[in-house]
Amino acid sequence: MAGFALLALLAVAVIGFLNSDAMSVDVVTVNGVERDRAEQVYRATQVEAGQPLIDVDGDEVASRVEQLPWVRAAAVARSWNGTVVIDVESRQTLFALAGTVEGEYVGVDSDGVQIERLGSDQVADSVVRTQASSGADTAGSVIAPVLHGVTVDIQPGQSAPPAAALAINFLLSAPEDVRQMVGSMEAVDGELSLRLKSGSVAKLGDSRQLGAKYQSLETVLAQVDLACLAAVDVSVPSAPSVTRSCQTGDEVGQDG
Repeated sequence: MAGFALLALLAVAVIGFLNSDAMSVDVVTVNGVERDRAEQVYRATQVEAGQPLIDVDGDEVASRVEQLPWVRAAAVARSWNGTVVIDVESRQTLFALAGTVEGEYVGVDSDGVQIERLGSDQVADSVVRTQASSGADTAGSVIAPVLHGVTVDIQPGQSAPPAAALAINFLLSAPEDVRQMVGSMEAVDGELSLRLKSGSVAKLGDSRQLGAKYQSLETVLAQVDLACLAAVDVSVPSAPSVTRSCQTGDEVGQDG
């Protein structure tokens, strides 16, 4: 009986220690984001200084942080020195969609998730993005290419329309030399068209056989007079066709 009594006393002592001020949260540290977003993360954790460390459930805290629309993933670690550390991986804007209200845009990431509202100064008709290197998180510094032809009811955290997949597949797979030729993108009826910086249009069609389409596009552009090229259709990469704005000599796959 004495042994059981001793164990019971030890258990009470341990529980008391774990719930004492000596084992409470002193500091919450957020890594991977800038100050304004770190404050959003801290509020989302619902962890308060002074609460017992034993009450901090890392999985629950991470889940709450991941409810923020711009957070891809979060990991939480507790230290018995009173520190709770949250490591955050942010979603990165890949392109933008116009909202239903003129002048409003939303950034979309490679998962097709609406991240956050963007101002008109944060979008551009160019697939060559610029991004300031200001640390691990670059919120507000991205100049995102706009996918025309699609508008969305802006709801950060929600999925973008299915047509967004056309832009995602292109932006993630296109070789740099192809990207450098493109000014803007447009999705119409499930097919992607690219407005080239030369002024002509490249019709890619759907997201199948993209590698072959890029190769076909480069081959055609290398052999035609760009000054007279109105459009090139590589939706069937083995049989590209061109539409000209003026008469030239023989051209590969020309429509006449």
